[in-house]
Amino acid sequence: MNIIQYPIKNFTPGRNGFKPQALCLHITDSSSQSALNWFNNPASQASSHYLVKENGDILQLVSEDDMSWGAGKTVYAVWRGLIPNQGIMPTTDGKWENPNQYLINIEVALWGVGVFPGITQWRNTAELVKWICTR
Repeated sequence: MNIIQYPIKNFTPGRNGFKPQALCLHITDSSSQSALNWFNNPASQASSHYLVKENGDILQLVSEDDMSWGAGKTVYAVWRGLIPNQGIMPTTDGKWENPNQYLINIEVALWGVGVFPGITQWRNTAELVKWICTR
């Protein structure tokens, strides 16, 4: 598997002491180039660790040691694998923790409006997921 380094601007250095514990897969609502433009726009407050392009190329946009901005804030718990105060419960000050602290975010690019990713993209995404999960 070939991963192309393509650093972007939108991320938070470090993970506030958290380690990755889960993956979050998304499908973009645009092409890979449009997603890259969005992820490099500070006003978007959005990014991902990886982007799987239309041709199957895998770009690493943010180091796994840092926080990409792909999952937003947690409001309701949907994954019971985490313990309280690690993203699914309010912290002692009543604020919700940011799930990006413990997630690796992966985006898969659309080919066009309503044209979903092709088989090469899904195969490469599956290979990426396997590689991440077996480390």
